[in-house]
Amino acid sequence: MTKEAYIGLGSNIEPRARHLVRAVHRLDSQPFIRVDAVSPVFSSEALTREGEEQPDFLNAVVRVETMLDPHSMLDACLRIERELGRERASRGWAPRTIDLDLLVYTDQVIESETLTVPHPR
Repeated sequence: MTKEAYIGLGSNIEPRARHLVRAVHRLDSQPFIRVDAVSPVFSSEALTREGEEQPDFLNAVVRVETMLDPHSMLDACLRIERELGRERASRGWAPRTIDLDLLVYTDQVIESETLTVPHPR
C-alpha cells in the first residue's frame, strides 16, 4: 500500500536550480518512490549564525507516493544528498548543494533520534 509524503528541497550553492531538478529526478528514479507533484520554486534567506552570510536558497516541495517506511524515506533522501555532492559540515546551517527534508509522512507524528515528522522547521 502506498503512502503520501512531502519532501522539502533546498539549494544555496550554484547551480541551485539544476541541483533541485537533479534531486527531483533522483527521487523519482528510486525504487518504491514516485514523484506525484512539484511545487513552484521559491527563494528564501539562509538561516545562519549571527554575523554569517550565505547565498539565498532556492526551494521547492515534492509530493511523493511511496511504499517505503519513514526511516527508509529518510535514508533515500540522505543517499541522494550524498550523490549530489552534499557535504555535511560539523557546524549546522552550512551552505549546501542540496538539502532534502522529509516534511510530512501521511498523518504520522514521529520523534526519534534520527527523524522528526512533521519536520520541526
